[in-house]
Amino acid sequence: MIDETIMDKIIPLPDEDEAMEDIREELEGEGFIITNFSKGGVFYTLVRIMVFVYRQILVLARDIVNNCFMK
Repeated sequence: MIDETIMDKIIPLPDEDEAMEDIREELEGEGFIITNFSKGGVFYTLVRIMVFVYRQILVLARDIVNNCFMK
């Protein structure tokens, strides 16, 4: 098993709110035409689902890497 501090360096888990803000800023910087990123909106919900799935894939990757090693 790998220590959590080492796992955070190998595969960091982003905060969901920070990831949402980064995506919003990047899309606005690229001139994306949808500008309604408020809660309850369809686009907000789709982006939130994408961020959640991405974070869960990272959790799975951390578990797989962590289970490959024994102390």
